[in-house]
This record gives sequence, C-alpha cells and structure tokens, in this order.
Amino acid sequence: MNTFNAEEMELLAAGYVLDDLDEIEKLQVEELIKTSPAMREEIRKSMAVMGVLVTDAEPMSPPVGLKNQVSFAFEEEKKSLLQTSKKKLIQLDNWFQQLFDEGWQTVSELLETPSIAPAFRNSGVEGARLISIGSDKIPIILILRVKETQDRSRDIAVEILPQLEHNYLPNNLQLILLDADGDKVMEATTRRENKNLKFDFSGTCGEAFSIKLELSDDFFQEDFLL
Repeated sequence: MNTFNAEEMELLAAGYVLDDLDEIEKLQVEELIKTSPAMREEIRKSMAVMGVLVTDAEPMSPPVGLKNQVSFAFEEEKKSLLQTSKKKLIQLDNWFQQLFDEGWQTVSELLETPSIAPAFRNSGVEGARLISIGSDKIPIILILRVKETQDRSRDIAVEILPQLEHNYLPNNLQLILLDADGDKVMEATTRRENKNLKFDFSGTCGEAFSIKLELSDDFFQEDFLL
C-alpha cells in the first residue's frame, strides 16, 4: 500500500469528507481508516468542521449535501481567522505615542534593575513583555525597538533576555522572524550559556511581520504592523 505524509493524509481526509475523491483514492482512505489512527484523526477533524462527531473507525459514506456544508463552514472559519488575526496585529506607530498593547510596556518599567540591559539602548521607541515558554514555563523577556528613518522606513531590533533570577537563556530556544505570509526570514538559536539573542532588520510603513519563539513543542508568536 502507498504511504502518505501528514499533508497528503490531511488532503485525502478532506477529499473523502467532501466526497471529492476518485474510486481508487476512496478505497485507499477506507483501508487507512481501518489501520491508521492518524487517518482516523484526520477524518474526525474534517467531520468536526460541521459538527459531525465520528465515534467509530468504520468506513462511512459522506451524508448527502455534506460537500456544500463543509465548504461553507471552511469559508466561514477562514473569515473568522482573518478577523482574529487583524484584531491581534500590534500597530507599532502607537508606540511612538507611548500607547502599548496589552502585555507590553516600556523597557524601563519591565527592567527594574541596571544589571540587565538590552544591547540596543539608543534612539527609537522600545517595548518589552514577559512571556513563559516550554514545558517548564521558563520566563523570557522579549524586547522590540523601532526607530524611524527616512522615506517611511523603519529599523527594528529584537532581543530576548533571561528574567532576573536566570543567568542564561534555555538551550535550543529559537528566535524567528516571519514575513506577512508566515515564511521564515531570519532565525537564531540559543546555545549553551547564551545571555541574550538579538537580530536587526528594516521594514516599510504598512508592512506586517511576526516574531516567534519556539522551545521544544511550545511556541509564542506576536504579529506586528509597521
């Protein structure tokens, strides 16, 4: 029997629920339903979009009209996700008026001791927030500086630091820059006894980007608009 990766199994499951597979593909899915927990889970996920719960592992025929119902549900879910994304976008222009979003504050408010100082203490506006990441919920300070330059462009610096009681960042903590499409642009990973991690980049007013931290199976992401 053919083997499928996770993405192919997801597509096959969606096609099966939508009744949009040819006979060979349909037979393959029904055989996988009998033997593969992963395929059964993908079928459950697709059925759950329209509130249908799958309680057994037997092959089933999609209900009449399911394709249209699921297509509508997918479109509604996509609209909802887009609206949520827009609501969570942090507008960095507001920082120049000292208007910070929930969870963010000035660096001086968060770093109350001179023993810890970010590497880019110079011109520009800075915001900071404390996050917890990893199975042990390790506290990390995330700092972002935005500096206005000419021609509607911005210089951005991102840095992560350990909280006061920790001397070093955890090993294998990834700091990632994503573009507006969610593609990786820059990436850095902590090694043993890293006290900070930092990168700089430039952008244009109106441009969106995201900062993502990953540690083991946990991650934190914040989305910004210049």
